[in-house]
Amino acid sequence: MDNCSDSALGMVMPKAVELPEAEAWEFLERAHIGIFTTLRRGGWPLSLPVWFVALERRIYVMSPGRSAKVQRVRRDPRVCFLVEEGCSWTEVRAVVMAGTAELVEDAEERSRALVRFSEKYRGLRMPRDRISKATRTHYGEHAAWIRITPADPIVSWDNARVRLQQALSGDSTEGP
Repeated sequence: MDNCSDSALGMVMPKAVELPEAEAWEFLERAHIGIFTTLRRGGWPLSLPVWFVALERRIYVMSPGRSAKVQRVRRDPRVCFLVEEGCSWTEVRAVVMAGTAELVEDAEERSRALVRFSEKYRGLRMPRDRISKATRTHYGEHAAWIRITPADPIVSWDNARVRLQQALSGDSTEGP
């Protein structure tokens, strides 16, 4: 298993397809949609698409303060976060992390996350006058910031690296 790395998620990834840590975080910083998984009261996972920002090797998600997502994080801080891209097998890239979620109370930290979030999603929000009153009310309440601190190491892969390894070795077989 010298050519593989083990993760907190129990996944073993071939090192040949693994993204270097700095490249994995750059990938997270560029992505716009992440899949945030929390645990329901009975222990079943619930995965939802979210907007997010990556700051200082942590993930920040904003949510209405009284949302079920915030309640699940309060009840059980064990979470998972995934970002992926690609259509064909050789295009698939992803970063996934198990982590601990905490509600951010520090005003300065919340402000840094909000500034980055506002920059990242500028122009992508729906105009306020096109949103229903119920939705405006739901999202207009006090915002909670959730910080996800990854368990080491995060898991990443880039299947295009398989093709690169094959080219270097002279093997022309395609992946699954």
